[in-house]
Amino acid sequence: MPWDIHRWILLFCVILFMFKGCQNLFLRHTLTGKCIARSEKLVYNNSNYAFPYYVVMSDNCLDNKAQFRYLDSQLLHNIEMNGTLVSPIENYYKARWVVYKGVASPAKTYQTNLIHRLKQTTAGSLHFYNMKTPACAEPSSTYLLTKTYCNKSQQDFTFGKLNGTIPGGTKYFFNYLL
Repeated sequence: MPWDIHRWILLFCVILFMFKGCQNLFLRHTLTGKCIARSEKLVYNNSNYAFPYYVVMSDNCLDNKAQFRYLDSQLLHNIEMNGTLVSPIENYYKARWVVYKGVASPAKTYQTNLIHRLKQTTAGSLHFYNMKTPACAEPSSTYLLTKTYCNKSQQDFTFGKLNGTIPGGTKYFFNYLL
């Protein structure tokens, strides 16, 4: 195996190790510098079933709404809402990504469904790899949209890791470019 392939495998293993124990991370769009965050806007209001909040692009990557954690199941979990980042296929979502917090049993099953496993392509796109049709993230002016194509420059994201706070409550972080 050439050294270039070994280097990529080593980098991938190091990155997995770093983010495996990571408590907080954010996803920053490379072109705009904005981060994926949960909005205040619900897709529908049915508090007995679920809370599906639209995902928006935020200028504040350190906001609690922009903090995520990878679960062992490879689902991306929004820490503040306790919901999962999903790309629903139902028409009323308008191809927008949401943070989905299930309340009723069927909604909780949907929230934890492995179809929502998220990973990053080698070109930097975020995509749900267990879906039958490609579902990659592409920001619009406000929302994060689902596209059926991947690896375009406007779909490039980087992961950032929130390391903690300094006295006085100021958050600090390091941004790892993947």
